[in-house]
Amino acid sequence: MPRTSRKNSAVHLHDKQSERDTRELRIDKVGVRGLRFPIRVRDRARAFQNTIATIGMFVDLPKEFKGTHMSRFVEVLNAHGNVIHVENISNILHELQKKLNAATSHLEIEFPYFMSKKSPVSRLESLMDYIARFDATACGADIDFVLTVKANVTTLCP
Repeated sequence: MPRTSRKNSAVHLHDKQSERDTRELRIDKVGVRGLRFPIRVRDRARAFQNTIATIGMFVDLPKEFKGTHMSRFVEVLNAHGNVIHVENISNILHELQKKLNAATSHLEIEFPYFMSKKSPVSRLESLMDYIARFDATACGADIDFVLTVKANVTTLCP
């Protein structure tokens, strides 16, 4: 039996996601959730802090398509580097729309953020951790952005 070279035996993979969906079911959000990704967060003073984010990326799926390319989400994230700041979130959202042929895109980023705080009595400084969360949506050119910060609070009042 003759051997074939790898070059000549390449198999063409069919793109199922781009096929027309005759059921015409529109889906509001498809994507990836729980992606852990190292990021550098830029603060107001233009300083950086390295941390690990948990990321969710989603787009709408028009009724014409059967699915979306999940690898494109990570591809878009990697293309923007690991620096996250409110200024580049709209770029990520618009790139998701373009790359995945979607009218709407969503981005969820949650990460621990540390700030130095002084004790009110001893005046000693120590690090305090906060959980920061960015929830952003692009619908066409419009951007909706919500920043949430979770802080631990201790009260000594009886």
